[in-house]
Amino acid sequence: MPFGVVFAALVLGIVGPWYGYSTFFSSSATPDRIAAVVWALGGICIAAALLSRRRGARACGIAASLLLAIEGIRLVVARGEPLEAMLFLAGLTSAVLLLVPRLASVALVAAVTTLAAAIPGALVLASMGGATDPGSSRAALAVVLVTGWLAGLGLGLLREGRRARPVDRPVS
Repeated sequence: MPFGVVFAALVLGIVGPWYGYSTFFSSSATPDRIAAVVWALGGICIAAALLSRRRGARACGIAASLLLAIEGIRLVVARGEPLEAMLFLAGLTSAVLLLVPRLASVALVAAVTTLAAAIPGALVLASMGGATDPGSSRAALAVVLVTGWLAGLGLGLLREGRRARPVDRPVS
């Protein structure tokens, strides 16, 4: 199953009900409460359709992800809280990964190499007394993570380039 489908299903299946639940109980207006129920049930239904590979689920997932991103922008402008920015980033990332499935496999390799770089990097920094100087520790860990991500991005692009290239083999 493609990474973009799984990511979008997780985003819509978790963020949809969470956003619907929080909006339902924080608003007293009936239209807001109806929209909250639609977000909660719609997120779960679209996530289930994406995971079961139903026809048209990808298009619905793209539309729901873009609506989630638009709602995140609206909330960031209205309230300016970081959690609302997460709605925008999660929706936009889900839509892009559903639109371009090859990008999702490159992003997966980049994420795995970032994780592979983060664990030893954090252990080395912790063993060197990173808690005593948090500013330099953050900078060093940021360099390790960005380097790991760039290496993963290059590896993922190389892997996709090799996969897309036709192999010239003699017919025999």
